[in-house]
Amino acid sequence: MQKQTAERIFITLGMLFVVVGGLISAATASAPSQRTMWLVAYLVLIGGAAQIGLGYGQSKLADESPSRRRVVGELLAFNLGNAAVITGTFIVQPFLVDAGGAAIVLSLILFWMGARGSQRRGWLRFTYVILVAVLVVSIPVGLALAHVRAG
Repeated sequence: MQKQTAERIFITLGMLFVVVGGLISAATASAPSQRTMWLVAYLVLIGGAAQIGLGYGQSKLADESPSRRRVVGELLAFNLGNAAVITGTFIVQPFLVDAGGAAIVLSLILFWMGARGSQRRGWLRFTYVILVAVLVVSIPVGLALAHVRAG
């Protein structure tokens, strides 16, 4: 798959998450709850901004175009993982949040492998590494919080 095509898919989905987050925020603004505020933040930051950064960064850093199989794996693991985290959080099922977290970790491994070995240096590579690192560190924190809230 061409790098630009994969990049467009991740950016388009990321933008969709941001718009959905904004719509939910607007719809619940008169009576926000802790869960809806969390949902909006999650959709915008993880589903949206992180997905855009991962797709864009991989596209610009990868020496070769990713295979269709890799892109489908990244898309499914990242987005189904996020769906599981959101669903598990709302129905208070920590095992579902755990499964979603595991899927997101898998997607991060795929994204990392897609950009590893890049000869590019500078701000983009630095930012990509920081994005992946922040996501990797935040997953166990989020999983622990899901278990505390369910307990």
